[in-house]
Amino acid sequence: MIKFKIFFVFFILNLCVNILLAQKDSLEKIEKSINNYKENDTNKINLLIRAAIEFSENENPKSLFYAQEALKLSNELEFEKGKAKSLFLIADYYNNKSDYSTALEYFLQSLVIYEKLNIRSEVANCFKNIGLTYNYLGNLPKSLENYENCFEINKE
Repeated sequence: MIKFKIFFVFFILNLCVNILLAQKDSLEKIEKSINNYKENDTNKINLLIRAAIEFSENENPKSLFYAQEALKLSNELEFEKGKAKSLFLIADYYNNKSDYSTALEYFLQSLVIYEKLNIRSEVANCFKNIGLTYNYLGNLPKSLENYENCFEINKE
């Protein structure tokens, strides 16, 4: 029984190390893809957004960097969908860092663009996160209002 427990512990540790190494390898591949991609187009924006998402899982500051780069390029190319997603990712970064006022500003900007683009699932996602952020700020009426907006959209 003890041999089994020792084997199991080593197995789990080995599995965790392999997952972490694979994740690091994946992040390095994404960064390499970005560095090798020379065109400033929507494909590069999508790579930057993907990098921001991947790095956000570890609350890595690179997440903010890549989201800001995607926002800058989206503004240059007038790519509204990329702009909205970048703003959302920046907001999410600040939310995770407990900078709720800054997060709220970015979530609201993202919401406006998603509403203009009529991407209902993302509008609902913005309302949900705005509601969560207002909750963190202690503004329960605004939090409830945004959760209700999210609920209404998801009912459609």
